[in-house]
Amino acid sequence: MKFILKEEQYTTFVNYLNHIFDSTFDIDEIMFGPSQDFDTQLDDKEMIDDKWDYYKVIRSEKDMIFTWYDAEEPLVQIYGGVGRQFDDEFGDKWQPIFIEWFEDSFGKPVKNLKY
Repeated sequence: MKFILKEEQYTTFVNYLNHIFDSTFDIDEIMFGPSQDFDTQLDDKEMIDDKWDYYKVIRSEKDMIFTWYDAEEPLVQIYGGVGRQFDDEFGDKWQPIFIEWFEDSFGKPVKNLKY
């Protein structure tokens, strides 16, 4: 079944998802920096120029949340099964909103998601 959203309903949905992303990932707690585990290929085919890890520090250990890859088409890998949970709740409608949220929150371009 297809749903058609009015512009104000879509804006409400976007605001709701932005709130969900902020609280799910606890954006104020996220630390990030260039990856210490840097490889130059993604999935044995696409070369990457840069790789950044986004994580929380829990008991002196890094708890990975995202990895951002600067590739031909920049992508974010989401850890912890969160992407599948969002799929179950929202279908694929959350993905473009997440991409915009990530770009606004961290200033890195994103074209694709992996989870």
